[in-house]
Amino acid sequence: MMDEKLKIIQAFRLIDDTFAMVAMNKDAIQLILRIILEDNSIHLNDLKTEFSIKNLQGRDIRLDFLAKQDHNLYYNLELQFYKDGAAEKRAQYYVNAISMYFSNHGDKWTELPHVIVVFIVDFDMFKDKQATYTFHCFAKECMKVDKNGQIITPVKLEDRKIVYVNASAYHNKNSEAAKLVHDLLCTDPDEMYFDILKDCVYKYKRTKEGIKTMCEIMDNFVKESNKIAKAEATYETSVNIAKNMLKMVHH
Repeated sequence: MMDEKLKIIQAFRLIDDTFAMVAMNKDAIQLILRIILEDNSIHLNDLKTEFSIKNLQGRDIRLDFLAKQDHNLYYNLELQFYKDGAAEKRAQYYVNAISMYFSNHGDKWTELPHVIVVFIVDFDMFKDKQATYTFHCFAKECMKVDKNGQIITPVKLEDRKIVYVNASAYHNKNSEAAKLVHDLLCTDPDEMYFDILKDCVYKYKRTKEGIKTMCEIMDNFVKESNKIAKAEATYETSVNIAKNMLKMVHH
């Protein structure tokens, strides 16, 4: 059993959210955001993993990583390998939920949080063969094209942005972003480019303390999964009993 656990641990990558939320720290997330957003001025003050936002009148959400910079700037980083889980409406919902959660009564409209949501996926979400897709809110009437064919949007809303990173488009490239994607998909810390990410992986794959932590997390995950499965089975049984009782009554 222990050998099987070790095999699973060694197969984990940083793009796997179960492993990432244990292994990655604030410095790692900061590095990822700086490279993806091409902004070395990003300096995170705080980082939360598996951060839940409750909605009494709607759908609750749980964020993989929620980071804060300065007073009013929030970054949400999501690692997603299922197309349904990466739906663009989900990203939009996350932007709005974060903005509402961190808005206070009495705040001016100009003081609403600036929110940037980043989804890293391993498929071409929008099928246009782009490495990244960046979404802003802009006025279509003001959209222009320069002499190089580049779209210019002089009037856009800067308080929210959604970025999809298509990891599959970075294979066999040599840019900083390609090296980052390589490291996120890599299982061996000795083959990684960035020391910050290498240290995160090394700790939980090569040290006794880190491996022990991962084993405990895996055991807890199995226990919780079994509880949920048992509860669902009990619920299904109860429903079937109720349905059979109703049939008997009607007959």
